[in-house]
Amino acid sequence: MTASVLRMCGDKSCLWKIEKCLLLAGLDPYAGFLHVDRAGKESLVYDFVEEFRQAAVDRVVVAMVNKGLPLEMEEGRLALSTRRELSGRIRERLAGSEKYRGKKYRLESIIQLQARRIATFLRGEASYKPYVSGW
Repeated sequence: MTASVLRMCGDKSCLWKIEKCLLLAGLDPYAGFLHVDRAGKESLVYDFVEEFRQAAVDRVVVAMVNKGLPLEMEEGRLALSTRRELSGRIRERLAGSEKYRGKKYRLESIIQLQARRIATFLRGEASYKPYVSGW
């Protein structure tokens, strides 16, 4: 159960970056196409995070579990110390390098580039190829 709680908390740590990139690309974070549009739900943010969850969150969660780091729970929630550790590791991961279109970029830069690409796709100006990270 702790790994799934880590993943949910990790997603939340990553959503702010996804939303910022979508806004900078001129997109409405509430106008999704995979998740159902509901008032107050940032559907496009949830759609777009799917593309980066494995690279930004899952990899960090698996590493924390495999390394046997202390994953503490308090009243059914992750302890503050565990949330801080997870958040810090996700920030490091976002700042880490990945290969993208033949060059090395920070993962957070790839997210921004992909947000721009999806914006051109949604405007009907280009095709879209999702980002696939190596494990």
